[in-house]
Amino acid sequence: MVKGDAEANDRIERKLDAEGWTGWPIFLAYCFYLAVDRYFKRPADAGEIVRFVADIRAWVGDDGPSIDPVMAERLIRSVLDEDMDIDTNALDQEMLGHVETAVVYAVLTRSNMSDVELDSFFAEAKKLASARLEID
Repeated sequence: MVKGDAEANDRIERKLDAEGWTGWPIFLAYCFYLAVDRYFKRPADAGEIVRFVADIRAWVGDDGPSIDPVMAERLIRSVLDEDMDIDTNALDQEMLGHVETAVVYAVLTRSNMSDVELDSFFAEAKKLASARLEID
């Protein structure tokens, strides 16, 4: 999806539909963490985060899933502020997935990563998610 290859994206989604999406939420969470950590400067600038979320919501528009701006802003700040802790299990999981997906997509497309950089990014997220799945 990030590379603009809708056919490849559809093929991967069909594979996940057939094999199951087990582990996907954890993988997506690590993609979200890495994307936010690399995109935003520390300390977090509240105005920059608000503008970023507004841009995402405008991009998604009426055709895509709604994005809760308060949740999106809090999730982004939770990555950038060590003192902020959010129990993601207590959040609406469908909205959490929409927010994480939109943020990851926006960051990766804005970052203009090469194929090698994207592969490295996803490999790092997969490694982190795999370690977490082994612990749980």
